[in-house]
Order: sequence, then C-alpha cells, then structure tokens
Amino acid sequence: FMDYTNKKGQEAYNKGYYTFTKDLNPVKVDQEVIKKSEELFQQAIDDYGLSKVSRLAIPQLANLKFLEKKYDEAISLYQEFLNNEVSDNSPYQSLARIALAGCYEAKGELKMAMDILNQIMAGPDSFFKEQAMLSLARVYRLLNQQDKLVSVIQRSKANISIGKVHHTATRNGKKEWTLKAVSARVMGEQKQTIVEKPSVVFFLNDGSKVYLTAEQGILETASNNMTATGNVVVKNEQYTLKTEKLFYNHKKRIIVTRAPVKITGDLFHLKANSMVYNLNTKETWFRGKVKGTINEGMSL
Repeated sequence: FMDYTNKKGQEAYNKGYYTFTKDLNPVKVDQEVIKKSEELFQQAIDDYGLSKVSRLAIPQLANLKFLEKKYDEAISLYQEFLNNEVSDNSPYQSLARIALAGCYEAKGELKMAMDILNQIMAGPDSFFKEQAMLSLARVYRLLNQQDKLVSVIQRSKANISIGKVHHTATRNGKKEWTLKAVSARVMGEQKQTIVEKPSVVFFLNDGSKVYLTAEQGILETASNNMTATGNVVVKNEQYTLKTEKLFYNHKKRIIVTRAPVKITGDLFHLKANSMVYNLNTKETWFRGKVKGTINEGMSL
C-alpha cells in the first residue's frame, strides 16, 4: 500500500512541478499554468498525504500562492510546513523560512520578515544563511536601518552597492564617531566598505568635535579603521588641515598622514611631510620639512 501511495504521490508532485517549470516565464506568470500546478500539488497533499513527497508539495503550493499575491494563504502553508518539519537543521526548513520572510516583506510587514530572517542568522552556518543575510540586508534597507544594513552585509561574502549610508562606532557604550556617505560598496569577503564622499564626525573626550571629509574612504569592518583619500579636509574649531590621504586607527584613536599636509588657523600656517594627531590627548606631531608662520610673522 505504501509503495503505491508513494508512487502516486510522486507522480502528482512531478506533474505539478513539470507543469509549472516547463514554460516558466519570470516576467509574466501564466495563471492557467499556476492553477493546474496548484491542483496537482493539492492532489499530492490530499489524496496521497501518507506519501513521502506530500509534505514537500506544501511549500511548492505556497510558492504558487505567493506568485498569485495571495500572501496570507502562502504564509499559512509555509507555517504548516514548518510546524510539521521534524529537523530544525533541514535545508527545507531554511528555504521555507526565507520564503516566509519574503511573504511578510511583500505584505509590508517588515519587522516580521526581519524576525524570521534573524532566526536563520542565529542558526548554524550554511548556504541558506548567506541567502538570509542578503534578504535581511534588503529588509534593513527598507526599514532605513543603515547601521544594521551595513553590519549584516559585512558578515556575508557578497559585494553589494547601497545608497546613502550612516554608520556609528561606539566603545563601551560611548559614541566615538559617525560616518555618512552618499553611497557605499560593501566588500563582504574583504571585510571592507568603500564609501563615496564620506563625512565623519569624531567626538572627543572634552565634548568638542573634529570633522573629516574626503572624496573616498575605506572602512575596515573588523577594526573600524579608516583610510580617507582625495581632497581630505579635517577641521576643528581652531584649524583646518588639508592633505590627499590619511589613516585613522580606531584602537589608538589617532589620525596619521604620511602625505604632505597643510594646516591653517587664525594664528598660524604650517606645512609638513607627515603628521600624527591624537584624538584623546589632542596632541599633534609634525615631521619632515616643517615650515610655517605663527603670530604675525614668527617663523618656524
């Protein structure tokens, strides 16, 4: 009996799958094809419910409901499949969760989609975890949660371009700097984020701020170190620094440039071949052909 049931259930499933995929058009889905496939998958579920393949017909049917934009029906079917799935580590379960999140995203229930995808992220590493990362990044973008968007992409191996970005670095609960950029390219495998037209604000211990702008920047995601290049300008209340390239060491909280640097302020003008600025102590060191003027003609 079971051999017969498995055979007939597999036949109904195969027919449903073949009917849907043989003339698959990714732009426009034929409604008659969907209806016929639904009938065959439903037959595998109803008439051959004891067959091995009947449970796999449920997510297939859910996918067809999704394509018809019947999101609530699709959600119900995916949840039915997940409730009856024995193994938490089954690849089918991960696929169903990603699809379920897609249903909630399509409905505009983004927080529900986010919660489901985070469940996959909390599980063991797998190919589907990488897919969940990309889906989660899309949801964070729709929610305008830029920090979380960048963070989740950085954990993946994907290279993804995104629009306006905002990132904040903290230490022991204290905000140390914020970064805004007109666009970013997240290089997952290299663990870097390349930002265009970055604007950085460093928050100092005494409450003052230092501002940095550049044509391009590279953020090292593991360390929060940064490299800024092209028309680099650093400002505070007293002076303006200009150079073509500098490096920020997040752990040491220092700004270093080994390119020629020019600093101007109300009371001085100075040039040097390199510079180190400590954001914690507000001390600055200059090296190499240091020249300048201080207080109406006093030369260095």
